[in-house]
Amino acid sequence: MYMFGGIYADLDTECLRPTFDALRSNNISLPGKLENEFTDESSMSHVAMFGRMGSEQTFDHHLPNAWMAASIRHPFFLLPGKGSDDENIDRISQEK
Repeated sequence: MYMFGGIYADLDTECLRPTFDALRSNNISLPGKLENEFTDESSMSHVAMFGRMGSEQTFDHHLPNAWMAASIRHPFFLLPGKGSDDENIDRISQEK
């Protein structure tokens, strides 16, 4: 998702509305599909959208990874790797 952006959906996802309308309104471009593709990355705003399970925000798993869309190079997708790096650095520091 970081490298190319676009859409990810589990195979059992049932769309209730057209996906491209949501993407277009949030400036998420897919090559060959949308009119406003960004060529200058510095002028592009980063946008990420995630599916949601229900409306109860206190439910621990209300934000699953079953559906997501993002602009190219959205920094959110670097966070898991950064967290792993930070954890490894802390562990190595403690071992010395």
